[in-house]
Amino acid sequence: MQQFVHCQQRRTADNNIIFWKRFVAELFAPNGKKSFCFSLYPRPKTRANLSLGSMKKCDICKKNPVNGYEACFDVLPRLLKVKYESGLLEERLFTDIPSEFRDPSGYIVLVCKKARRESLFDKFRVVHKGSIRIVFSPYIKICSWEFCVTHHEVFISRSHLVPNVNQIGDAISKFQNFAANNNVTAEEFQESSNKLVAVTQELAKKLEVPMLDDYSGFAKSYVRCLQLAEVGNLMKGVIDFSIRNKIGPIESLEKFPKKPRIGDHGEDQLQQQQQHQNGNHDLNNGGRNNGHTPGIQIGSSRNGTLATSSTVQIHNSVDSRVQNSVNGEENAQIQPPNSLP
Repeated sequence: MQQFVHCQQRRTADNNIIFWKRFVAELFAPNGKKSFCFSLYPRPKTRANLSLGSMKKCDICKKNPVNGYEACFDVLPRLLKVKYESGLLEERLFTDIPSEFRDPSGYIVLVCKKARRESLFDKFRVVHKGSIRIVFSPYIKICSWEFCVTHHEVFISRSHLVPNVNQIGDAISKFQNFAANNNVTAEEFQESSNKLVAVTQELAKKLEVPMLDDYSGFAKSYVRCLQLAEVGNLMKGVIDFSIRNKIGPIESLEKFPKKPRIGDHGEDQLQQQQQHQNGNHDLNNGGRNNGHTPGIQIGSSRNGTLATSSTVQIHNSVDSRVQNSVNGEENAQIQPPNSLP
């Protein structure tokens, strides 16, 4: 966790996407994801649901379905770039002592019941409080980073507001003097009133922080990027479903199965099993020898569907992707912070 935060502070001055691609490749597993859950927030009156449904369950608060966002491995570099383009200067993470255990699959799980994330901007900072749950692969790569947020607060810099507060004080004093003086003309009184109203409106405008999403406390551009990522994930699932079943796009949308996703690292575990099966023989033969149906591939958590493939071409594609992922993880352990530019 310390390296995750420290490496972000060492980002390049131009916020280059290449840096973020290297950052994600070094710290996240190929099917890694980062998610934010707001299910413990009071439900907004004007927004019944924040997400499109790609995040089915929160492993911290156990809410199902979840009000929140989820970003997969492919989207994370762009998401990090957008986060710092929105005016974010620095991000800090404070946690209590995490509890650590291994799940039945051998994955390392860290749970921080109390966590505080501070996002520092030029004239204000945003504090999100909640719990964090991180799942690491056997190669110490992040498979899942979940932040279940209970609430957030916005703190505006005092120096940003002091000039307006002083102007309001001066305007009120002048207004009171005019009110007590019978010799003041109507024009002078009106001018003083208008000045007081203008200064008050300017102060109110500074308190609004329009660049932030009112509900989540994230920058609006960051939230839009998360929403677009969810749309892409869902549309990819619909396209795959359409190709598999040889039906049109409209019919695919109508028949697309709304099934729950697999667990956090189900796909990663499946990839490792397939890698062992493909050590010395063909994928299809290996499937028959082990008593498994050769055409079944459990869908990834990126699109939240259960997929069934039946061609050798798809098997070969999965096999090569698994081989590259496992080889990459064996040769690319987490580098020290100075390995990033």
